[in-house]
Amino acid sequence: MARLCAFALEHDIVADFARRLIDIRRLKPPRIDLPLWPWPVRIHTLGRFSLVVAGQSVSAADCLQQKKPLELLRVLIALGGREIRVSDVISEIWSAAAAATIGKRERGAFDSTLSRLRRILGADGGPDDLVLVEDGLLRLNPDRCWVDLWCCQRLLGTVRALLDAPAPPPAAELLAPARELLRHYQGDFLAREAPLPCFTRRRDELRQQVVTALADLAGALCRGSLHDEAARLFERATAIDPCRERLYRDWMICLQQQGEIAEGLRVYQRCREILADRLGSRPSAATEAVRRALGEASGDAGERD
Repeated sequence: MARLCAFALEHDIVADFARRLIDIRRLKPPRIDLPLWPWPVRIHTLGRFSLVVAGQSVSAADCLQQKKPLELLRVLIALGGREIRVSDVISEIWSAAAAATIGKRERGAFDSTLSRLRRILGADGGPDDLVLVEDGLLRLNPDRCWVDLWCCQRLLGTVRALLDAPAPPPAAELLAPARELLRHYQGDFLAREAPLPCFTRRRDELRQQVVTALADLAGALCRGSLHDEAARLFERATAIDPCRERLYRDWMICLQQQGEIAEGLRVYQRCREILADRLGSRPSAATEAVRRALGEASGDAGERD
C-alpha cells in the first residue's frame, strides 16, 4: 500500500487521496528519498539549515530562541542520525572531554534539551516519536523525518554502484543520476553553523564524496563522448572544491577532446591562479603537459609569460 501511495504521489495520480490514505493508515514511507511524501518533519542541512514541521517553517527568530534544542538536532544529524550514543552527543554539545566525565549535570541538560526538541518537532515521546532513545542510543525516526543529507548519501551510493558495476551502463544513462546529484547537493553541510567538530567532519567527508562522484561521472561521460555534459560536471566540481588540481586537468583533457582548445587554456589559467592565490603553489608537471598539448593544438607553443 505504501509503495502504491508513493507511486501515486510521484506521478500526481489522485495525490490528495494518497496523502489522506497515508495519514489515516499511518503508512510508513518505503524509501527515505521521497520528497512528495507527507513527512511530519523536513530538515534541510545542505547549503542552509531549515526546519519544517507539519508544513510550517520554523522561523529564524524561533531558531534563535531554541538554539540549544536545534543544536542537538544538528549534532544528531551530523553524527549519522541513527544509533548514536547519548554520551557522544553530550560530549559534542557540552564539551565533555570523554564519556567518563559526563555527570548528572550534563545528563540533566541533555534530557531537558531533548524534551524541548521533541516539543518543537511536535512529538510526544511515544513509540512513533521523531527522536527516539533506547539503551543509551539516540536516533531520528526515519519513518517520520525527511533529511536532505540522507537523500544525498543514498544517491551517492547509487552513483557509486553504477560506476563500479562490472558492466557500467551507457554514458547516457548516467545523465539522470548526475543531474539528481547536482540538484540534491545545494552546498556544504551546515555551512553557516558554528564549527563544531562533528559538523566539520561531516562537511569535509560529504564534500569529498560529492566531488569524487562528480569527477568520476564526468570522466564516464567524457569517455562516452558526452563532452558538454562532462564539462558542466567538471565546472561544478571545481566550484565545490576549487583547490583539487586533478579536476582542472581532466576538464582540460575533456575540452581538448571536444576541440574547445581556447576554453581548455582558460581553464588552465584559472587553475594556475587559484593554486597560486590559495595554496601558493604551481600546476604540476602533468597539468603543464596538458597545457602544452593544448597550445600545440591551437597552433601556438603556449609559452607562458
